[in-house]
Amino acid sequence: MPEPPELVKHGKVASSQRLSGTPSLPSADQCSGKCFELEIEELNKVIHANSGMMKSIFLCRRAALYLKLGCFNDAKADLEEAEGQKHQFAALHWQKHILLLLENRVSEALSQVEKTIELMLLGRSKKTPPSNFLLDAYRARGYLSQQLGRYELALQSYEMVLLFRPRESRTLLNLGEVHEQMGNLEAAVARFNEVINVDGQNIPAKLKVAKHHIHTGLEASFIDADDLFVAVTT
Repeated sequence: MPEPPELVKHGKVASSQRLSGTPSLPSADQCSGKCFELEIEELNKVIHANSGMMKSIFLCRRAALYLKLGCFNDAKADLEEAEGQKHQFAALHWQKHILLLLENRVSEALSQVEKTIELMLLGRSKKTPPSNFLLDAYRARGYLSQQLGRYELALQSYEMVLLFRPRESRTLLNLGEVHEQMGNLEAAVARFNEVINVDGQNIPAKLKVAKHHIHTGLEASFIDADDLFVAVTT
């Protein structure tokens, strides 16, 4: 999962010195569990020293770390406290969607992703390229919509990602699966072939195309015998 943009900039945690006069916190991206715990200790001090919007941001950061450590009740408590501050920002809703997914509340998680996107688009110029975090949010919306059978929204979401990441194989594969689920087999196979062009070793895409070829009587020359057996028997 990507880190919220309010807390991380170019792979580094946003400067807490700028917000509260304390030293910058270390990046969590490449840290072990021990590093997460050390950062939480620093965040405890920062949270105590701040109020309002800044406190909410740091609470959300701590919640993200608790999620990485599997401390779900602590993460939930931090997010509830941040929400109680009455400040709206994308990171809060992004972290809430993760918690909801852990509870298998997919529809509610989708609502939180929708809110994440809505807040990130506020005041944003249409000429500004979307951030990686926004594209990840669109991709999450596509995946959750797909799970709920909301295929049109899933298509729209995946296609938005592919406008800026045209060679992202997992999104191409997901888009092909949505077309397949909608019965658009020609469009589905076209997307699966795009995946193979990007990643010639992508077995799921090869199997999808092979199964289509088997059903239509065409040859699937690019797939070996073992994989073809899997395609026939699954």
